[in-house]
Amino acid sequence: MIAMKWIKRLLGIGNKLSPIRSASLVSPQLLDIPPLTRHASRDNLEAIEVLSDEQHEAMRKREREKEESHTPVSSKLRARITISDGQSYVLNGACLVGRMPSHSDKYSQIVIVNDPTGQVSREHFACGMDDFGRIWVEDLGSANGTWLRTPMGDKPLSVRSRQIIAQGTMIAFSSFTAQFDYVNVNGNEA
Repeated sequence: MIAMKWIKRLLGIGNKLSPIRSASLVSPQLLDIPPLTRHASRDNLEAIEVLSDEQHEAMRKREREKEESHTPVSSKLRARITISDGQSYVLNGACLVGRMPSHSDKYSQIVIVNDPTGQVSREHFACGMDDFGRIWVEDLGSANGTWLRTPMGDKPLSVRSRQIIAQGTMIAFSSFTAQFDYVNVNGNEA
């Protein structure tokens, strides 16, 4: 409080300022804030330049380490789809699932579901992992839909829209289900 009165007297300000406005007038020296710029000799500037290069290199090293630690999960782990008919596949890219899926450059894998009732569409849904290692599922406009199993009931997937799902998620399509989880590259469960 004494410092505030001294500042007001020094600046020639009356007692009509609010405490917030008065506080904004406090000098950085009174708050022990170092000045933003300093004068330096030529030798001092060269030392600063060298230090900046070292700091820059250290920063680049930290960024490289950060990138390596944030390598997409897909390079360390793979998604696995397990279908209720007993089929299980480790996904190595985008996968097309259906009764009679056609070969396409868009999908690196196809899974044929043997459905004598014909309720599974020829190309029912696609699945895979994105660049961040997240599992995605996309209904391809199937006649009977693809459903996300949740504790609160089945939720239909939007047609032709990728949905990110969590490990252990189960989807339903026709009379089949498919569950997704992660496995290490060598095949062990994650």
